[in-house]
Amino acid sequence: MFDEIQNRIPPDIFFVHMIQEVVRHIKNQYSSIQNVGILATIRTMKAKVYHDELIENKLNPVIISQDEQDTIFEPAIYDKGFGIKAYSNPVSPEARDKLETAVKSLVTEGAEAVILRCTEIPLALPESNYNGIPLIDSTAILARALILNFNPDSLKK
Repeated sequence: MFDEIQNRIPPDIFFVHMIQEVVRHIKNQYSSIQNVGILATIRTMKAKVYHDELIENKLNPVIISQDEQDTIFEPAIYDKGFGIKAYSNPVSPEARDKLETAVKSLVTEGAEAVILRCTEIPLALPESNYNGIPLIDSTAILARALILNFNPDSLKK
């Protein structure tokens, strides 16, 4: 899909591929990691965009079960009573607990790092790691990549 989009964009417009940037970040910052957990909405999971990029880069995607996706992750984001989309400032303790449960499940399945692929997740899990497991904020990585490409002198070392 990226190649198709890239081919349609005029040559004077630069396009940053978030998924590639996230995987590049993992490989550069955590070179010994092989198993990468993915926390994302059902649509992202079904599209397998992170799965494919991880596999292409010789990394193993780790995902939660469909039951956990339906009963733990999706409610943490979308539930009208406590989900992050309904209550983000502050995030409800129930939403944070559910996301922590999802991270624990990924770690139990072998994840050595976890991609937070939903802009709301870092609101509930702002830490850079969870019990020593790196939490990868994909939106922050995209922002950094954009700055690096357009104004690298403004980045802190």
